[in-house]
Amino acid sequence: MNLLHQSIRSRVIHTQRRLFYLYLWLFLTSPLVLGFPLHSYAESQHSLTAETVGSILREYVVQQGLWQPNQVEVAVRSIPPISLPPGPVKLQILKPRAGITPGVQSFLLGTEGKERPGKTGWARADIQIFDNVMVSARPLAYLESITPEAVRLERRDISTLFTRPFTKAEDLATRQAARAIPANVILTPTMVQMPQVIHPGHLVTLVYENGRVRVEAQGQALESGKIGEIVRVKNLSSGEVLQGQVVNSRTVTIPR
Repeated sequence: MNLLHQSIRSRVIHTQRRLFYLYLWLFLTSPLVLGFPLHSYAESQHSLTAETVGSILREYVVQQGLWQPNQVEVAVRSIPPISLPPGPVKLQILKPRAGITPGVQSFLLGTEGKERPGKTGWARADIQIFDNVMVSARPLAYLESITPEAVRLERRDISTLFTRPFTKAEDLATRQAARAIPANVILTPTMVQMPQVIHPGHLVTLVYENGRVRVEAQGQALESGKIGEIVRVKNLSSGEVLQGQVVNSRTVTIPR
């Protein structure tokens, strides 16, 4: 049994060594090794292509960690006329090293090989960031309540947006249009608002809370307000004018 185990062990070690040398040979004979990120190319390739540069730049942008891989798309505008020498070549992005933003950007590419000195050249590409966002399915009127039927989820380019768009229909369920919104527009927080739930003259319940003590009194709204806003109200029992926070269409809490 010992001899059998030793024989099997010897065969396994021999196979592992053969696989190691095979992988090493494949690596050394690969015509192009990229420093950032890593790719391999056909032996007939002697110059950079738009497809090659686009793949390099996309992985470079993804490794910045600001966006998910499925969000990033890169459209190459121009590539440097760098010829690739035979043998392993290291291709890396020299500039910029940080601060990648969407839009048209310039990247300095450099090569490093054993047989020739390194070459550099600038590539230009349009970086686009996509996401699944809420879009107006039809025109929305000013102050119109946003219903599930009025919006849809769609993959869009968000590169030019200054604020984070909505990505869930439920986040819009309690809001209304803050202005007239055309169809097929990406919805952002600046386009919507919470509705006015109380108006001047409405009767409301004033809630006074102090620790475990809760006191309620009848009041009257003196101005319009949305949920979460501070509005002026009047205590009908004392006649005192106070400021409180709107909880809903019937309740206003008075701070201690």
